[in-house]
This record gives sequence, structure tokens and C-alpha cells, in this order.
Amino acid sequence: MTFRHRKVHLLALCSLLFIALAACGERERDRGDDDDRQGGAAEPRFGEVTTVVVVVNPYINDNSSIEDTTGSERADVPVAIYDEDDEYYTRTDSTGLAVLEDVPVGSWDLEIGDGYVPLEIFAEGELYDVVVSLRDGIAEHLVDPVRYPIGGDVVWLYDGDSLQDAIADDTVIFLEPGHYDGGFELREENVLLFGAWHPEDGPQAIIDGDIEVRGEPNRFRSIDLRGEVTSRANNFSMSFSYVDGADITGQGVSLIRNKFPEGAGTTVPSDDAVLVDNDGIP
Repeated sequence: MTFRHRKVHLLALCSLLFIALAACGERERDRGDDDDRQGGAAEPRFGEVTTVVVVVNPYINDNSSIEDTTGSERADVPVAIYDEDDEYYTRTDSTGLAVLEDVPVGSWDLEIGDGYVPLEIFAEGELYDVVVSLRDGIAEHLVDPVRYPIGGDVVWLYDGDSLQDAIADDTVIFLEPGHYDGGFELREENVLLFGAWHPEDGPQAIIDGDIEVRGEPNRFRSIDLRGEVTSRANNFSMSFSYVDGADITGQGVSLIRNKFPEGAGTTVPSDDAVLVDNDGIP
């Protein structure tokens, strides 16, 4: 094998992984300018603490299968979980984004403003994307919470390592800052690609070249994809990523808060798809 990777147990990763999510503010998408792929961020630590990322009242993109039941309130919305011994509390930023950390494992009522939604936390160190509507004091899940599991071993890649060689069924792959070659088919199943993120400079894990996704279910998060993502698979999920173009079909697709270039001919599913807060598509 040509890549240098280590399989690291979750407990060993706790002091090493600092993964972040993109707040995905407005930016130009000039392919040749790295400055255009930067943005602000909150910084949940995937693998180190259990993290819940909440998006309140997102924009519903065209062709999304969910109804637009969202309200207009996004900024400064209270978000909280209370247990017998402690509370986990924050408020959304101006874009409707909030991050709760150190949330304990268990079944919880996640309070959103004056409403609440149920949330199940399965294991420590995992990350969950929770997208909700809040209207007239009633909170509802717009999509089932997206779980990013991180049990057992993680494949840890560095700049220049072979991403294609590292991919296998049921693998969590953490991409350190750097460039990784695309130009391959992803036929394996249950793969999570999770990219490093810098709070000032944006996504640090860059995949150069196209990726065709055929296995299912697979998830991409916090990656700068400098090529086209083509997916014919069911239950494909991509969130908080920058993408130069996409041609995505299949059932049960979720695209959450990604950035696509304007006028790039991006195509997305026409049915049974959750498309929310994506910039660059209608």
C-alpha cells in the first residue's frame, strides 16, 4: 500500500482530533483562488467530545421532499438539553447554527426555543447533525438526525496518502489537512469521510478529482471536493462541504448546508431527498 495510515483507537484520538463544521457563510467560488474556500466556523471536536450540531429553520431548497414548515426565527434561538445533574445550553448564531458539546449518552428532549424534539445519543465521541423547524412554539425534525459514528478504530490519513487504498466497508476515515487524489469509484458501504477544518481558513482536507459513489450508505462531511461528486446510491449524505459540481440521484439522499458553485450545472434528486441550506442550488 502506498499510504501511510494508522488505525487509532477512539481513546487515543481524543487528544488529537479537532474537527470542525463550516458555518458556510457567503463566498465566491473561483476555482483557482484558495481564499474563496475559506469561512468562519464553530469547532466541535469529533472523537473527543460528543457533539450535537443544530440548524434551526433552514432554507428549503427546490426539489426537497420535505415540506417547508419552517418559521422565520433563526438567530439567538435557545438550544438546550437538561438532565438531573447538569445542563447543556447555547444559542444559535445569525445563520441558525448552534453547537452543544459534552452531551451525555441517552435519550433526551432537545429544547429548541419553546419547543423540543427527541434525540438519541448512542455513543461518546460521536457527532450528530440535527435540522429542525421552529414555528409557533412547535419544533420538529425536518430530517432524522444524521449520526456520525466513531466506534472502534479510525483510519487516519495525511497529505498525499492514498484515499482510495484506505477505503473499506464500515470505515471511518479522518483526513488531515492536505490534498488527496480523487478520480475513483466508491463502491464500499458504510464509509464516513470526515475532513479537518480550521476555524479561520476553512476546510483543510481537499480531494482533487471526481468521485463516483455507488456503495450505500456513505457520508461525506467537512470536505473541500475539487471535482464532481456523482452518486447513484441510496442513503447518501453530504454536509458542510464545498463541492465543485454534483450529479446526484438515488433515494434517501440528504444534502445539508453545502456550497455549490453558481451556474455549474449541479443536479440533485427530484424526489425523496432532503435538501436544506445548500448554497448554489435553487
